[in-house]
Amino acid sequence: MKVLFTCPICRETYFTHKQAQKCLDQPLDTGQWKVGDIVLVPADSHGWTEGDKNIWLAFSVEPDPEHIKMYHSWYVITHIARGRNHPHRAIMTLATGLYSRKGEIIYGWTPTVEKTHYEVFAWDNIPERARKYWRLPKAIKPPSEKMKAIAKKLAAENFNSNDLI
Repeated sequence: MKVLFTCPICRETYFTHKQAQKCLDQPLDTGQWKVGDIVLVPADSHGWTEGDKNIWLAFSVEPDPEHIKMYHSWYVITHIARGRNHPHRAIMTLATGLYSRKGEIIYGWTPTVEKTHYEVFAWDNIPERARKYWRLPKAIKPPSEKMKAIAKKLAAENFNSNDLI
């Protein structure tokens, strides 16, 4: 009979205790992010908006012959936790009110450090490659005081996108 060792986080089995311990000891990389951060997700822009633009609109990109006008929202990180399918990967819940009706908040998720879903950026630290690809302006004004107050409130609520599943 062979004894197997299991990582208690991901339930992966190993032939040695050392291998299981190595898996267990993996740090949960949340990147630079923390709950309450106000961020941009250029890949998640839309050609329409129904929310309060005075609060949630970070900027818009004017149309050109190949593109329609695109609206880019501020997003608030409301929760960071281990992913359900990949427990060693940190997932962050994001909230926005730009694309909803009647002041509702829409939630979604993305990994904190991987570029496999939607890449997230600090409003004042967007790499040139992303600016060029998404046609982003050279300068983006900081979030308003009202947006910062909403971010603080949403952070306190600590909503987890896993609650949606």
